[in-house]
Amino acid sequence: NNRLLVKLFNGNEFRVDENTHLKVISNNHLSILTGRIYISSDNSAGHHKLTVDTPLGQVNHIGTQYSISYMDKQLSVGVRDGLVLIKGDKITQSKLAKGRKMVLKTNGEVAYSQIKPYDSSWNWTQKISNGFSIQDRTLADYLNWVSSETGYPIKWQSESVRNKAEKIKLSGSIKGIMPADSLDVILPTTRFEHSLDHNQIYI
Repeated sequence: NNRLLVKLFNGNEFRVDENTHLKVISNNHLSILTGRIYISSDNSAGHHKLTVDTPLGQVNHIGTQYSISYMDKQLSVGVRDGLVLIKGDKITQSKLAKGRKMVLKTNGEVAYSQIKPYDSSWNWTQKISNGFSIQDRTLADYLNWVSSETGYPIKWQSESVRNKAEKIKLSGSIKGIMPADSLDVILPTTRFEHSLDHNQIYI
């Protein structure tokens, strides 16, 4: 009944959902016996190898944000951003690109579908975010972090608004506040306003 966030020295991190049975084989090799994890890599430093074994197949890391779950005897892989490679005797499609989801059952039945970056199935990851230290960071940096955590793209009213946001420095702390909820805390302290329109954060 707890969640865990693990940051690796090579820029990769993974979040473990509650009621997950996970085995760490090495610093770049994990095994899920049951449950769900969310993987995020720091692509600014390049992609680092990460392999995740499940009872129905193996997922190889290309990045940059994706989830893997094995529950109720079925494997589910969803890609929020980037690309992953999947291997398995019953898997017909080896590459899974951004916005795609695969569900594989033990009987070999496999289904592919679309998944949005702001789909509700990602919401649990915000509950164990590694946070964002806003002190002396720009409003634009903060909003980019919110976008990464929530999956909602930022829509600027104009280029001028974006340029102003890149110059405004923030102070304080949002520790303990979920990324989506922090907008209602931070934006009122600035001269900016926001709204969630058509699945995008409008500034």
